[in-house]
Amino acid sequence: MQQQQEIDLTDERIANFHVIELVGRGAMASVYRAFDTELEREVALKMPDPRYADSPSFKQRFNQEAKAMARLRHRNIVQIYSFGEYQGLPYLAMEYVQGASLSKILADRDRIEIDEALEYILQICDAMECAHGADVVHRDIKPGNILVESSGRVLVADFGISKILSSDTADDTLTFIGTPIYMSPEQCGEGQLDQRTDIYSLGVIFYEMIVGHPPFDGATPAEIIKGHLLETPGFPTENGRTLPPNIVKILRKMLSKDPEQRYPDVRALRRELEMWKKWADAKSAGAVQDTMVNEASPIVIALVPQKILLGAVVSALKNIDHRMVVVSNSTDLMSKLSNLPVEMVILSHEPGKNGVFKVAEKMKESGKIADVQVMLLSHGISRAEVETAFLSGIDGIIAEPFDPSVLISKLESSLVGEQRSVESRRFFRKTMSDTITIRIKNEVLDISEGGMRIATNMALKIGEMLKFELQLFRELGLGEKSGRVVWISRDNSGDGFLFQAGIDFADITRAERDRLRKWIFASEIAGRNKPRIDPHRGPDMGPQIKR
Repeated sequence: MQQQQEIDLTDERIANFHVIELVGRGAMASVYRAFDTELEREVALKMPDPRYADSPSFKQRFNQEAKAMARLRHRNIVQIYSFGEYQGLPYLAMEYVQGASLSKILADRDRIEIDEALEYILQICDAMECAHGADVVHRDIKPGNILVESSGRVLVADFGISKILSSDTADDTLTFIGTPIYMSPEQCGEGQLDQRTDIYSLGVIFYEMIVGHPPFDGATPAEIIKGHLLETPGFPTENGRTLPPNIVKILRKMLSKDPEQRYPDVRALRRELEMWKKWADAKSAGAVQDTMVNEASPIVIALVPQKILLGAVVSALKNIDHRMVVVSNSTDLMSKLSNLPVEMVILSHEPGKNGVFKVAEKMKESGKIADVQVMLLSHGISRAEVETAFLSGIDGIIAEPFDPSVLISKLESSLVGEQRSVESRRFFRKTMSDTITIRIKNEVLDISEGGMRIATNMALKIGEMLKFELQLFRELGLGEKSGRVVWISRDNSGDGFLFQAGIDFADITRAERDRLRKWIFASEIAGRNKPRIDPHRGPDMGPQIKR
């Protein structure tokens, strides 16, 4: 364990990858966020722990992961880009997912509503159907291997212990490899491992999401394994809440001890889940969900049709004093605006669709939102859409709604004017350490104040990588850098069309970031002349702005 703590590849160069930060450590490997300097994109680098360097079996499993993932191409499966070796150890360069793991989401919330949980499960089913079609069984389906992108896309990662059925059927030496809480009975004992193993593990996750805890748990792996082999999962009733009988029926079938009693394949499972979802959607059509807790708290109205995105908002607001009203259409929204003292409206946007801007314009024309903050959740919004959004009456855009460091800090600062809760202050500090705030005047693509500009004519895509060529960068010897705009807010403090943006620079070292922050972080750049750098001043002497 001590060896793991001492090793940190941050700021190292591995082939054409600049390592930015450590994302997480597992039992056998670490994952880093890195920047591909050749293809100019962020990647995830998976690097095994050095203590496994002399283990042929580990290298075999690691190589197996690369080959298994390389065979799979699907929007819900993390894509592998390349494979290499660094200091005698193999590594994988994979798609970097902007968002959060399902394990993090579950840790932040007591449980997840059934309709939202189904959005996760159905996308995981799509991924596993692709993998099973290629004769790949994951064998370690767990929340830590399920990633949720800012757009709401769910991806399955880590095929490190998967069994490629077409090439390995005789001597299965990896049977017991897995995570005990999510292992199938056949993984805990003896039996043939096939796609029904993954269905069982997915059932454990589904159960945990909607009940609030796994079906089998214990102080030791042996106790957990005993539950998988011998015990029957219970479906407790808490506060008068019971699960729908059809959902219980689906879960019992997924969690059957006998693989023959489970769904024969993922397609059969998905078909039954979709049938229940259609019935539930029809039953709840037009319903309005009010969550009034404290009558003196600020009222937030959410028109967010995407269940996963709405869940992220609910989670972010749980530590913020508020009353939430969830509406399903613009008519309900306008009615609530007329009858309630609303302080914030949260809308969601899909790139290329302008319906939400019409809703914002309708609110603006009604004259009912003069003192109401209107926030937009969007991933991949274009420059033209940014301008349309602000002209229609939207006050701020959050581009990384599954990153609590962005979502919590922006919602609470907009709702109550400051970061009050412990969680929000913690996330706010993380936001401030990860992004640099600058002001944008007149056009989103023209960061002219302070001698800054984006050296590209491409449309602004919030959440996507952009090239930045800043005069200040050149004067500080930093050169051209790449970054991502994570949020934009309207700035009403001056004349004209002003914005304030948070930019997370990717291709930058810790030392460069600290040096840059001393010059421009939290500096009021809008309305000031181009900074003049005195060559006799050291980089640690702070910003010198010529007024």
